[in-house]
Amino acid sequence: MGFFSWKTQDTQKSIANVHSGYPTFLVCMHDNKQNIWTEQVYDGYGVFGGKDYYELLAEMNGLKTREEGLDLVYSGKPYLSPNLTEAVDWEWINEVPVGCKHQGFFYDDDMQEGAYHPEQSDPNEDWEDWEDADVIDDDDPAFDHLRDEERNFIDRERNNENERD
Repeated sequence: MGFFSWKTQDTQKSIANVHSGYPTFLVCMHDNKQNIWTEQVYDGYGVFGGKDYYELLAEMNGLKTREEGLDLVYSGKPYLSPNLTEAVDWEWINEVPVGCKHQGFFYDDDMQEGAYHPEQSDPNEDWEDWEDADVIDDDDPAFDHLRDEERNFIDRERNNENERD
C-alpha cells in the first residue's frame, strides 16, 4: 500500500508525511467555493484538516463518496480538483495538483530508516527528470486490483482510527 502525496501548487514543494522523517509544513486544501482546510502534520493518506482530498473532489463534482472521487480521477474524464498550497490566501484555479513521485515518504534509502539528511536528499531535486520518465498508465486495467487494495486499506485504517476515538 502507498501514501498519497502531491506537490504544492504555489511553491512546488513535495508534501512530506509525518512518517517520512522530513519536516512537515502547513498545507492548505482549497475548494472552488473558497473553503480552506489546513494541515500542519500530514499523515500521508490524503486528509487535510480532517477533510479527505478525494471526498472533497467528489463533492466538487456533484458526487458523494471518496470512492466516487477516486473513480472519477481514474476515469479519464475532466473534473474539478481541490488545490493544495502553502499559502492560506489563494484563489482556487481549475488545475489538478501534480502528484509527488516520492509519495511524501520514499525520498531515498536513508529515509526508509526515518533519518532526515537534508544535505543528502531533497524531495524536490529531481522532479523534472521524473516527469519525463516512463510511468505506469493510470488507466491500465491490470492495476485495478492494486487501486482497490489501496482503497480498502485506507478505509480499514480510517475505521480503526474511528474505533480508537
